[in-house]
Amino acid sequence: MALDGEPGITFPGLGPRQWLTALGGATAVAAFATLFTLLANVLILRLLPVDQAGQYALFTALVPVLALIGGLGQPGLLMRRYSLRPPGHFDWVADTLRALAFSLPGLGLCVAAAAMLYPLSLGSIAFLGAAAPLLVLAQSAASLLNAHRFYVGSTLLVRLPNSLMILPALLALLAPRLAQLGILLGAHLVAIGLTLAAGVALLARHVPRGKATIAGRDRWEGLSLGVLAGTHLLLDEGLLAIAGSVVSPNSVAAFAAIEAFVRPLYLLQNVTLRVLTVEVVRDLRLRPRRIALALWGGGALLAAGLILLLPFVIPWVYSGRFDEFIGLGAPLALMGGLLLTETLPRSTLVGRGSSKDLRRFATAQTLIALAGVALILALAKSLGILGAAWAGAVVAGIRNVAAYGFYLSHRRRLAISS
Repeated sequence: MALDGEPGITFPGLGPRQWLTALGGATAVAAFATLFTLLANVLILRLLPVDQAGQYALFTALVPVLALIGGLGQPGLLMRRYSLRPPGHFDWVADTLRALAFSLPGLGLCVAAAAMLYPLSLGSIAFLGAAAPLLVLAQSAASLLNAHRFYVGSTLLVRLPNSLMILPALLALLAPRLAQLGILLGAHLVAIGLTLAAGVALLARHVPRGKATIAGRDRWEGLSLGVLAGTHLLLDEGLLAIAGSVVSPNSVAAFAAIEAFVRPLYLLQNVTLRVLTVEVVRDLRLRPRRIALALWGGGALLAAGLILLLPFVIPWVYSGRFDEFIGLGAPLALMGGLLLTETLPRSTLVGRGSSKDLRRFATAQTLIALAGVALILALAKSLGILGAAWAGAVVAGIRNVAAYGFYLSHRRRLAISS
């Protein structure tokens, strides 16, 4: 199925070995990157004073939120459009720079809004103002690689900024005087810049530049894609950012510390979503029922395992520092499992859906997200960070039901076979 105004082009599907390489290789890279991210977060949250640890978790969670909202869905638009064309058709340099230019006004407004909502210093505002545009560019590079089936390189770029933080974390461990909020935020900014440089290098080596560019009017399609990405981010960094406005820094630090162990579920969901979004366009032989069975079975097993293990792991890893927040493990694991099972309908609608389908689906998800924000704030105020976590699990369940309902009702239009 072609997008609006795009001719359909047939691509060869992936064979079993290629699927194994695509999912297995990308997941392995993401797993190692997540391991480094986990170690970095554990070290940083243990080395910083509790109040600074909460601020670090909040600021680093705000960066992808600002990049998503202000970026107006441009990285997703690049992946959607480029996945329909062979390498060498589009000029990826021009399209990426135009994506940034298109996003800059929105990014500026988002940083200004953050400065009004949170007690930010000038240094923190400068950090957000520099990190968000850099992250939009790095995400665009990852999307371009993903659209051309360079799944391992794309996955590496997505995870690299946070995993690179293992280096300053180890330095701070060896030299405790470096365990300062300003130094670690500066290191995070450098990590995003290095990720962007790596993305440009990979694109220059593997993706030739063409002459065509995405039309200016088509860039507004990114709004729907940005909204859909935002509904996912709401239950990731967004949940922490929202709850962080009403709970104590100690609670924010505990949430970040325990959520680090649920990251493998988010990792698997992200890798699967990025691969399926491209392959549902290029490989019409995919069997949705088999994919759904694997996602639901895997999600249930992983979530149950985390719920059982976290009460024993958290006290040992953090030396009792966050024992009063062990209850966060259950809702966070449940939420991660539900996000994984939603991968099938979301990837199919993003990959095959028309602009009209995207707008309708994005509208439904927006209404759920707005209700979710209100629920998160209400429960965070009344029950603290644990209430916010359970609110996130409830929103994930509602969103899952809505996504599958929309997906099943549009199967004929999306040319989905059973």
